[in-house]
Amino acid sequence: MSVERDDAHHFDHRRLTAKRDRARALGDAGRPREARRALDGLLTAFELRLGPDHPESLATRELLARWTGEAGEPVAAVAEYRELARLRERLLGGAHPDTLRARHGLAYWTAETGAVAAALAVLEELLALRLEVLGADHPDTLAGEHELARRIGEAGEPATAARLLGEVCAARARLLGPEDPATLASRHELARCLGAAGDPPRAVALLTELLAVRRRVQGERHPGTLLTCHELAVWELASGRRAPARARLRELLAVRTDVLGARHPHVRATAALLAAPVPAEHPGTPAPAGPRPGRPYGGRGAGR
Repeated sequence: MSVERDDAHHFDHRRLTAKRDRARALGDAGRPREARRALDGLLTAFELRLGPDHPESLATRELLARWTGEAGEPVAAVAEYRELARLRERLLGGAHPDTLRARHGLAYWTAETGAVAAALAVLEELLALRLEVLGADHPDTLAGEHELARRIGEAGEPATAARLLGEVCAARARLLGPEDPATLASRHELARCLGAAGDPPRAVALLTELLAVRRRVQGERHPGTLLTCHELAVWELASGRRAPARARLRELLAVRTDVLGARHPHVRATAALLAAPVPAEHPGTPAPAGPRPGRPYGGRGAGR
């Protein structure tokens, strides 16, 4: 009887792990809504069998937090990451890399809800810890540098952010490869910050090049590719190239809606930009267009 119970337990564990692996693969392939749906009920199942503190339960919670956010629910992602960070700090300590990754995810999604200043304070602390614990060349440290630079730009210092992102781009290309998703994410943010710092034509040039790479490496419908397509339209508008930008946005809106769903923040951002008028006094500058899209899709798991 005991042997039968053990066999049933191992079969159930393998089944749950296979479902989680499938959800991860869906998300990594650029299908966040499907990844989130595939995770439904898995965390509860792992916790019932193994307990909430088990590494398998924590790994499942991390996936659930990430793909909940990527599927367009940043507030729910904050709640999941907050609980994950609490559990990992209690079990592993505040300086463990897994704890730092959970706090990074919490800071990221906190910023995505609009609380950029609060996220910046945490990201600065995390970067100091990662440099001490992991070293300057660790992918998680580079993810922290990327995210901190990005949020500095959003807080009103795009020139500083562009300088920092240039350094991150070079480091990621050297350590991860020039076409790694994390490197492409940093190239996206660098272009965006250069545009915001007053050089829209440079942003257009960099994003045009990046879009071609993302289409080849990540695919035409990958959320990262679509994000860069949106950003290119932003800076085409700012450069006075209204006709190609609006044509790009019309096509993008249909694809983003199909991939992400009509309620996703990225879809709403594209719809708002397409609907925005061009002010008469500044014909080359698009009017405010609602929320900025989320992070450049790609990066190293929760470390981004």
